[in-house]
Amino acid sequence: MDDEQPGHQERLAIEATAASAATDALAGAAAREIAVGQPAVALDELGPVIVNEDGTMSRISNWDIMSEMERKNVMRIVGKRNQQRLERLRLQAAGQQ
Repeated sequence: MDDEQPGHQERLAIEATAASAATDALAGAAAREIAVGQPAVALDELGPVIVNEDGTMSRISNWDIMSEMERKNVMRIVGKRNQQRLERLRLQAAGQQ
């Protein structure tokens, strides 16, 4: 626009998404301090860790909005799949040595 002041940028409205809501919820949660060599810290609110086929790890982005039934099913499926993938990765690593 021609009548805008230099350095002034118009703000655009963006709808909030479930992902941004989850990020905001986690940002508002109490911070945790984790030290090496100290007892384990559970991060259950983030959901299960997924072992990808290449050995990298990820998490389920919509865990916070899943129902309890969905979470139970995901935990069952992911647990079995993670075990299978880890075993396959271990066998591959042993074959390369």
